[in-house]
Amino acid sequence: MLEAIVKKVGFPGFKQVGETSSKNFWLLVQHADAHPAFQQEVLKLMLLEVQRKNANSRNYAYLVDRVALNGGQPQTYGTQVEYKADGQPTPRTLFDPANVDKRRAHRHGNDGNLPCQN
Repeated sequence: MLEAIVKKVGFPGFKQVGETSSKNFWLLVQHADAHPAFQQEVLKLMLLEVQRKNANSRNYAYLVDRVALNGGQPQTYGTQVEYKADGQPTPRTLFDPANVDKRRAHRHGNDGNLPCQN
C-alpha cells in the first residue's frame, strides 16, 4: 500500500495530503524496518519535499537516523535512543557527538531541539 502511494505521488507532502496525513505516512515508513530499501527510497523523496517546505524537517531527521542505523551506520541527529538503567535516553551510535547540536540547528533552523539535546 505504501509503495503504491510513493509510485503514484512520491512523498505525500503537506500540499498533497495535509500535515496530519503526511506525518502519518512518514510514521508508517519510519517503522517499516523490515523494508530498509523502501525507507531509503522514501528518504530521498522526502528530502526534496523538505527542501520545498512541503514536509517536516524534524521527521526527515528521524528517518535519516533510522535508515543509517538500519544500514549499520552511525546516526546524524541523535533521534534514535536507548534507555539506560537509570531510565535516561541516550542516543544510539552517533556520528561526531560533539557537533550534533550544530547539525540539528542547521537542519531545523533556530529550532534544533531534538531528543537527547547535548
